[in-house]
Amino acid sequence: FGVVSGSADNTLRLWDTSGAGAEGAAVRCLEGHTNAVHAACALSPSTLVTASSDETLKVWDVESGSCRATMWGHRGPVTCVAALPGGGRRFVSGSEDGDLRV
Repeated sequence: FGVVSGSADNTLRLWDTSGAGAEGAAVRCLEGHTNAVHAACALSPSTLVTASSDETLKVWDVESGSCRATMWGHRGPVTCVAALPGGGRRFVSGSEDGDLRV
């Protein structure tokens, strides 16, 4: 995939941007959040993390499209997520509750 997008329809879509045309094709739609998906980041070529208004983060297996884990802890919509330097599985998330969590 080339681009990842989160949506107000509670999904994450993976897009193929390798074609010659300006329009990409959604190659996978990941479902599991119960509210809008605001942000996503790649932890590795096969693992994504998403942040949602449902106050959770989800870890996804890109190949299978399955959710590996759901993380709770924020007390408001989770609006951002970023991988921490050094590779691995660590990331930081931010929420409308004012907290950052690692």
